[in-house]
Amino acid sequence: MLENVYFIAEIAAAVTVIASLLYVAVQIRQNTLTVRIAAGQAHVDAYDSLLARITDDDGLASAWVASAADPRALSEVEQTQVFGFVGVMFRNFEGAYIQWRAGVLDDRFWQGISRSMADQYGHAVIRAFWAARRHWFSDEFGEWFDKNVAAEHDQQS
Repeated sequence: MLENVYFIAEIAAAVTVIASLLYVAVQIRQNTLTVRIAAGQAHVDAYDSLLARITDDDGLASAWVASAADPRALSEVEQTQVFGFVGVMFRNFEGAYIQWRAGVLDDRFWQGISRSMADQYGHAVIRAFWAARRHWFSDEFGEWFDKNVAAEHDQQS
C-alpha cells in the first residue's frame, strides 16, 4: 500500500515537473517574440528620428538634395552635416545587421531595412561615404554590405 502511494506521488511530481517545464518553455517563447518585436520597433523609432533630422533642418535637407548630384560640390560645413547624417544612418544599419545575425531582429524587419540600404546606396553621397568610411564598421558588416548592397547596385548600374 505504501509502495502504491509512493508510486502515485512520484507520478504526480513528474507531471508537475513536466507542466512546469512546458510553462517555462511557453514563457521563454513569448519573451523571445516580445524581444524581437521590441528590437524591430527600436529600429523603426531610430530611423524615424534620423529622418526627422533631415526633414526638420532646412540646411541639412538642402545639403542632402545637393549631395545627390555631386557630394564634392558641398561646402565643408555641408559635407560635415551630410557625412554625419550618413554615418548615423550606417551605424543604424550595422546595428540592425548585428541584431538580425544574432536572431534578435525579425527577418521581416531586416528585409525592409536591407531594402532601404539598397535604395539609399543609389545616392552619390552614400557611395562616397562608404568608400571613405567603410573601415569604421565591422568587417562582417562591411563584407555583407559589399556583397549584398554595393555589388548588386553596381551590377544594375
